Amino acid sequence: MGDVEKIVKESDGANLPIQDSTRHRVAKLRYFGLYRIGYFPNPYYNSATTGSIVAMSALEGAYIGKYYSIAAGVEYDVWTNSLGQTLPVFLDMREYFMTGQFTPLVFLDCGYEFGWGSIVNTNLLLNFGVGLRTFVGRTTALWLDVGYELQPIWIQEFPTEITKAAQPGFSVRAGISF
Repeated sequence: MGDVEKIVKESDGANLPIQDSTRHRVAKLRYFGLYRIGYFPNPYYNSATTGSIVAMSALEGAYIGKYYSIAAGVEYDVWTNSLGQTLPVFLDMREYFMTGQFTPLVFLDCGYEFGWGSIVNTNLLLNFGVGLRTFVGRTTALWLDVGYELQPIWIQEFPTEITKAAQPGFSVRAGISF
């Protein structure tokens, strides 16, 4: 038995070589990437304005223990009536109620939303809701979220008229994580 093998066996892995020790720590953090598509049905205060939002988002984060995760996210929102687009940038925090293949959860997103097109003013965002994570592989999972969005924006529909528009409203998102 070599010296390194003897040290590892006697210390139960505490003195692993640096490369093995680093690999072990990264595996414990359990990073993930979550990629979603979402739909916001008619989120406008003004009923004369029609349209919905289709959203695509990407989150990169890490699990913190068995029951929590935190991630940084960015989303691209497109209005179906060609009104404009927004780009929310946010911090996503999730709590999982149990471990296993099917996991119910709650989430909270906090950040800022940038807009262009007819969208002249954006604001802070706060989104919260419930969801379900279902593992379909060792680290691959399918997600379904239903949320309540608080993202006020202002839209310029005519050269001199600015209307407070989108949100609060409900959203539905489905995604996959690796």
